Amino acid sequence: MIPLKRPIEYTYVRIGLSSNTEFDPLLLRKALQDALNQTFGLSFAGAQIDILSLHETGSETNDASIRNGDAVARVAKEDASKIMGAIAASKHTERLSMAVLDSADFLPSLLLAANTLRAP
Repeated sequence: MIPLKRPIEYTYVRIGLSSNTEFDPLLLRKALQDALNQTFGLSFAGAQIDILSLHETGSETNDASIRNGDAVARVAKEDASKIMGAIAASKHTERLSMAVLDSADFLPSLLLAANTLRAP
């Protein structure tokens, strides 16, 4: 009898972003990998991170060159605390700075808490 694999449990992380360039999923993935590498080394830099949503929320500063936005990432539940710690400890550069805004195990609850679901 073949043992059944246990399905992967996920945690969803909402990440606040600030950048002086246009938002790009590849730029965000690279920044997350760099933060993991800086905090935990190469062995953890390859953690699976799926970027589910990335959008600009508008500028909250007087500087028109700074863009603010947020992203939603799906990560394995066992890796979530390390990934959120790496984001918190990451270096803020003028190209991209990140901050953890929220996390949840159920995606709709994360989106409702953020008021990102809007009625038509």
